[in-house]
Amino acid sequence: MSETSVLLPAAKVTVFSTEENSHQVALSLREDWRYARVEITVQEGQVDDAIQFYRQQKSPDLLVIQTNVIDEAFIDKLGALAESCSEGTEAIIIGPDNDVQLYRKLISMGVSDYMVRPLEASVFSDVIAKTLIAKLGVTGSRLIVTVGGRGGIGTSTITQALATALSGVYGQKTLLMDAAGGWSPNTVALGLEPSTTLAEAAKAALKGDREMLKRMILKVNDKLGILASGGDVMLEKPLERDGLEALLNIAMAEYPVVLFDASAAAPDHKKTALLKAHKIVVLTTPGLYALRMTRTLVSEIKNLRNISEGENGANLLSLFLNFKGLAGKGELNPKEIEEMLEQKLCGTIDFLPDLFSKLEGQGKKMTEESDGQRIIHALIACLKETMPGLFGEERRLDSGSKDSSGSLGGLLKKFTGK
Repeated sequence: MSETSVLLPAAKVTVFSTEENSHQVALSLREDWRYARVEITVQEGQVDDAIQFYRQQKSPDLLVIQTNVIDEAFIDKLGALAESCSEGTEAIIIGPDNDVQLYRKLISMGVSDYMVRPLEASVFSDVIAKTLIAKLGVTGSRLIVTVGGRGGIGTSTITQALATALSGVYGQKTLLMDAAGGWSPNTVALGLEPSTTLAEAAKAALKGDREMLKRMILKVNDKLGILASGGDVMLEKPLERDGLEALLNIAMAEYPVVLFDASAAAPDHKKTALLKAHKIVVLTTPGLYALRMTRTLVSEIKNLRNISEGENGANLLSLFLNFKGLAGKGELNPKEIEEMLEQKLCGTIDFLPDLFSKLEGQGKKMTEESDGQRIIHALIACLKETMPGLFGEERRLDSGSKDSSGSLGGLLKKFTGK
């Protein structure tokens, strides 16, 4: 997972360029879920235009300047631009030459980054994101995807419990959703009835109709919402991959925590969610069939997310053993399971038939039962270790303590010697 795969902090970014390609690439950032709180402005012009503009206007958090020539005159103009801009404005230069010495010179002068035209959209978006994170810190959303090595092992129940705990116990604004369509158990299990379909939700998301989507989200408690889908025809495919992509993008722009239950999702929907996930929770049971499927699934996830051999990817991938003791004396012990799966267990959940029969038959919530609370504690303990920011423990970068040599104001000092 890229370090920039987070919801970016509120910021203003202005791009000065005379090239259509750069205009289009910059404007495409508005479609990136990470940039939901970032105001992107494109201005026709180059460094001279920026100098004149910011003599009258307050400069943004990040200023991107494209130039066709980088010579001593341009360097002098950067000094004049620094005088026009507010202290602390970051600067990125887009130039014509792929020159390592030029890059080093600009960076040493205080420019945040240097890029060569024509711009590549993915590279440009990551550079902008990295610069904003360094300046303003991370205040991003987290997508947690839960998936089972096979069906019927309690993945949805565990996901519902985790959503309830994160929202009710830790006060995290959380959204629970899945892509199971008419097969979704989540709405009814939380005491609600499906009020829409995934197809309708995806249609609203593709149109960018956030108000309609908000009406499709039902409240479980003050902090927990659930996309109230499940009314889809069970024998029809509920939505296409681009629809799910749009739903996840909007959800992550609105909610600090999005829990996606992938247990009953189609394979392409699983892949879409797994590629975006900040945390993947895989559940398995001690049965041989489940373990063999889980081994394949874990291997595919590692390949998908480029987790190299020899790494357990604990910060991204967490493996839980559910129904421990179900198979009796003949089942593999946790150490043997870890060796078989080539993946450390983050926790184990005992086989508790009385608990799960209450949840299924009486509509009880796991947070209401002592055994359920112990399960939730094991899940939370793992998340606390591998996702500390989820619990407010992640240290935010303090832009006030940042060395001013990385800002346009610092750039002015470099040139003037002040």
